[in-house]
Amino acid sequence: MVIDALHLLVWANLAASVAIAAVACLRRPVRSAFGARAAYGLWGIPLIMALASLVPAPQGGPISPIGLGVANGLPAAVSFDSGSPWLGSLAGVWALGALVYATWFGAQQVRFAYALRGSAPEVGRGSRVLRAARIDIGPAVVGRTIILPFDFEVRFTCAEQAAILAHEAQHLARGDVIANAVVALIQCLCWFNPLIHLAARWIRIDQELACDAGVMADQPSLRRPYAEALLKTQVLGAVPPVGCAWRARGFLPLRDRIRLLKQRAPSRLRRALGALLLAALTLGGGYAAWASQPSRSTSFVKPDWSSRPNGSDLVRFYPAKALVRELDGLAVMRCRVERTGALSACAILREAPQGAGFGKATLAMAPLFKMKPMGLNARPVAGGVVTIPVKFTLEPAGPKPS
Repeated sequence: MVIDALHLLVWANLAASVAIAAVACLRRPVRSAFGARAAYGLWGIPLIMALASLVPAPQGGPISPIGLGVANGLPAAVSFDSGSPWLGSLAGVWALGALVYATWFGAQQVRFAYALRGSAPEVGRGSRVLRAARIDIGPAVVGRTIILPFDFEVRFTCAEQAAILAHEAQHLARGDVIANAVVALIQCLCWFNPLIHLAARWIRIDQELACDAGVMADQPSLRRPYAEALLKTQVLGAVPPVGCAWRARGFLPLRDRIRLLKQRAPSRLRRALGALLLAALTLGGGYAAWASQPSRSTSFVKPDWSSRPNGSDLVRFYPAKALVRELDGLAVMRCRVERTGALSACAILREAPQGAGFGKATLAMAPLFKMKPMGLNARPVAGGVVTIPVKFTLEPAGPKPS
């Protein structure tokens, strides 16, 4: 279970990393040719490719383990420890990293909420608007609320106020707060991937540019007050929320936003071509991620054995030190099935108790297993996999004699 989850996480990150590298190269050319909103839409491709890489290709069916032992099969539920301690340690490191990142995001949001103490709702602005009690809070959007600084009317002219409110309304209409929450969640889950964090920064930049472009397309007369409002918000070091903040984070993002204000909005034809390109890239990337995933061998639901160990074989291979200590045990083995039906590349997934030798004993019995070359579904067994739990017990199943 752990190794499968880690495998999926790593494979999804590989697919997303390839997509992030491609989007990083395309975002500026696409922005120039089709507009900032098309460039922002490119960031859906890494998510689609990561999800597509997790969708399994059609397979023969789910794994159905085979139970063997001196007792009559396995009990309905068996408790055992992981046979690979390093997998548990690796999973623990990942969980700790995810927890640290989640705590950091939570602390950032708590800090912002603490700074909002004393805020009061605005009346008569249409949307839900909150007036902060400090001048270094906002303009921003958190949840469905627009946050304005305490000196909003004093610092900004009427035209600049209109530009800011139009920008924040774009965030609300586009659902950018939800998008940013999803990005934060992905950062927590994939904290070990530096490209994910780099992409999160680029997403924020392209998101703001897309909102700027939306306002300019609807209200081109606001170009100058829009630029002046951007410059005024750079003066104070604002407390950032886990949401959408008006203030540009750094000189380069501010420069790009000012430059965009000078550009004309793309024509309807260009916007349509940009949408078609975005759809093609998204579908193509998703299919490529799905098609390039590692092949998953067929797992047999009802293996048709031509030979397999019996109770006397289990007694013969019973670990000596476990026999001396009168220990019962369990081992779970996964093997590849060859064209002849013989098993190969066997590995122990689990064993309990650890260090008692039950895993080695099960591997020693692997040559005694053999499947018929053609399975019950009349398909060749070559290349398939089978998972075999083997229970070692010193007492036969059933009630003990009185």
